[in-house]
Amino acid sequence: MRLYQMHSSPWSERARWALDHHHLPHERIEHVPILGELLLRIVARRPLGKLSVPLLVDGDQVILGSLAIARHAEQKGSGEPLFPSGKDEAIERWNQIGDGLVEAGRILVTHKVLADPEGQRESIPAFVPEGFKGAAAAGTGIVAALLARKYGFAGVSDATARAQAREGLLALRAALVSGRHLVGERFSYADLLMATSLQFLRPVADLYMPIGPATRRCWSNPDLAEEFADLLAWRDQIYAEHRK
Repeated sequence: MRLYQMHSSPWSERARWALDHHHLPHERIEHVPILGELLLRIVARRPLGKLSVPLLVDGDQVILGSLAIARHAEQKGSGEPLFPSGKDEAIERWNQIGDGLVEAGRILVTHKVLADPEGQRESIPAFVPEGFKGAAAAGTGIVAALLARKYGFAGVSDATARAQAREGLLALRAALVSGRHLVGERFSYADLLMATSLQFLRPVADLYMPIGPATRRCWSNPDLAEEFADLLAWRDQIYAEHRK
């Protein structure tokens, strides 16, 4: 199996976690936005339309998106199920809420990276020689503009993104009043995807997902992290218990 991913992306983390949970060895290939577009289209055999990571290649199969990858891992791997019987609608609802959270977080993070020169340097792929990283960082704004257009958030303000994020965060807080798991009484994909969706509040510990200090700064929103500290505590417990 080959997983095309972006290391710091919550969507990619969901796919990695599901594959690891089901004990499925896989090679991880880092995708570089814009520069890696052609390779990704060749691998996916999809010349037109929107395409992004995570993307899993398993033999002749190409599986797109973290939810589909997690379901594929459930069918092929071992370990406790992540998709309890009869809970598909509930998991799909949480998937929509989680995607909304991550989309809002992506807007906030993009704006922070554009205002943080060191964050721009850390976002440059490792294969770029050190002497060229300054020039590469200068092009970060162009890349960000292209990605904003691709994903449809060009012109969206921080205030709008924060409002969208708070809506999802409040839904998660309300659900956790009745228990520590979102679907049933055991750990499921709903818990996994919502735990990863909190990355933009405060990134999870480097033990699970190592990132540079500037990247951590850009991914952090201290005011929201303070307001929803209870959710971060829940996230950290889920990681400690289930992310091996």
